[in-house]
Amino acid sequence: MIDTHDNTILKQAEVRILNTDKFLITNNEGYFKFDNLCKGEYDIEVSHLNCETLQKRVTVKSSKTVNFYMEHHLETLNEVLLKGELYDSTEKTTVASRLSESEIDNYSSQSLGDALNTLSGVSTFSSGRAIVKPVIHGLHSSRILTMNNGVRQEDQQWGVEHAPNIDVNNVSSIKVVKGSSALQYGGDAVGGIIITEAKKAPLIDTLMGKALLTGVSNGRGGSASTALIKSYKNGLNIRGQGSLKKLGDSEAPDYVLSNTGVREENFAFGVGLNKISHGFDVSYSRFYT
Repeated sequence: MIDTHDNTILKQAEVRILNTDKFLITNNEGYFKFDNLCKGEYDIEVSHLNCETLQKRVTVKSSKTVNFYMEHHLETLNEVLLKGELYDSTEKTTVASRLSESEIDNYSSQSLGDALNTLSGVSTFSSGRAIVKPVIHGLHSSRILTMNNGVRQEDQQWGVEHAPNIDVNNVSSIKVVKGSSALQYGGDAVGGIIITEAKKAPLIDTLMGKALLTGVSNGRGGSASTALIKSYKNGLNIRGQGSLKKLGDSEAPDYVLSNTGVREENFAFGVGLNKISHGFDVSYSRFYT
């Protein structure tokens, strides 16, 4: 019997085979042993003070050793400390500006560049309604890196007509890092780095999601977006998101701005496993405009 957090042994744990009268308590080394079992499948239940009861099905064909990992909860909460800092602990030389999910939702029908424009020290220039490029310290394009869910994107480096191809509706956090701290992501991050992250799945059995519907009068259009996350207690999670945006030509007071219409069709899908000691995450996204 082993503690998941620090791999220490758990002594005096109660082990029973369900639907039988077999019952044991682990010794001081955390071991237990059932003798004279017939071949077959057995449901084993393990309980220990301050641990959540664990059940596991074991198939017995011959002598075998099985390790049970349990989580301590109460004993690890001797003290709770809440600490707030203005500076991100990973960025020692500068302040990292950040947009929260609620702030990002206000730009559901706009682009990533429009959302970034609200951050201090970040400006933009555009060559079209949906082509909005961020500018940091007067630098843009190849001098600014974009990390989308841990993947480096190169799409805004090809000229003024190419902006970051990221659906703002698939983002729950945007962080802009300036100064020498940005160099940890690459030597060409002279202007800074933009880091976007999708919403993380909670470690509970739940279904959660949101839907956004936006209307725009100048352009006579709007956008619709929806996202769903299904997570399980065992750490498995499935995520899906899709958005549709369609806007006509913008209008000035006396004339129409031709060729400024926008149409976007985006979706993203992901599946992952989040355990305390291990896990994985696989995702796919498509941006079409």
